[in-house]
Amino acid sequence: MDISVDTPYGNNRNRTLEVSMEFGEYLKNEKQSENIIRALTDRSCKNSNTSLTDKDINRDLATLGDAIIKLRLTYKFLDKVDKLSEHKKQYEEDEFLVTKVAKSYGLLEYMRFDKTNVNIIKNYDYNKKTNNNNPHKYIATAVEAMIGAIYLDTLNFIDIDNILDKWMKIN
Repeated sequence: MDISVDTPYGNNRNRTLEVSMEFGEYLKNEKQSENIIRALTDRSCKNSNTSLTDKDINRDLATLGDAIIKLRLTYKFLDKVDKLSEHKKQYEEDEFLVTKVAKSYGLLEYMRFDKTNVNIIKNYDYNKKTNNNNPHKYIATAVEAMIGAIYLDTLNFIDIDNILDKWMKIN
């Protein structure tokens, strides 16, 4: 069905929309896009596959995804909550992305990382480190990168907003 998609930025474009996919469906889809594959590929894979470049791993997509999460949460809560920054922060922090989001979707099962490296934590039992060296950061990075990839694949915020709405119910 053709629909017109309005964004808060005035971008009105027509697109064919089958059914909006849920976050977990992007993970389970047998025909994952290049963006999703990249989002699930941690830099530790470069240790065993030297042909991988920065364009093959999720770090830059995570930067995009982080910005999109912050943008959409700000848009969602603007003028609706007191202390906007504090309110949306609970859904942006690595601990939430690891212990709530990644865990509920079993993200580690789909991620590509150096599984032979004993120094890489392979669970969702988040523990904060005081020296800014969080062993679970790579999982939060993959969650953010997935949002970046989903946006690049769909080019709309409706899917992102639906995903974020579901995440907030996990909390």
